[in-house]
Amino acid sequence: MEAEFGISQANFPWLYWATASWNVGAAVFPLLFVPLTENIGRMPGYFASYILFLIWLIPSATAPNFATLIVTRFFGGGASSVSINIVSGTLTDIWKGDRERSIPMSIFGMTSVIGIALGPFVGGAAQTHLNWRWIYWVCRVLSAYNAPMYA
Repeated sequence: MEAEFGISQANFPWLYWATASWNVGAAVFPLLFVPLTENIGRMPGYFASYILFLIWLIPSATAPNFATLIVTRFFGGGASSVSINIVSGTLTDIWKGDRERSIPMSIFGMTSVIGIALGPFVGGAAQTHLNWRWIYWVCRVLSAYNAPMYA
């Protein structure tokens, strides 16, 4: 990215903005959109956020400049985190009581942590053989493969 977008990392780590924008979107969007699922239902929230996540992967992969990448990652991170944050509400709707929902919540928490931990390894492995843009395309293909679960 540094070479492709002509960004100098000498005085400031500018490439961190790509990660920071994803994280800011992931922090802000659930505050705004997850409470809506209490009224409209969980399934529309899952479906809309997942489709928006898939859509925002395309402009991230084809970003012509660094500013576009920062903006698209903000919206992609926001869309992805809405789905993740709805899960705990769904588990609470299904399993009543602390004892019943302790195992499902633990499994969800474990899979989230494992996914976050493995992401950089998988992305790094892909980047050694492919251009950085391919990480978005691979993520899109794998995520689109899982989309029927929301239908």
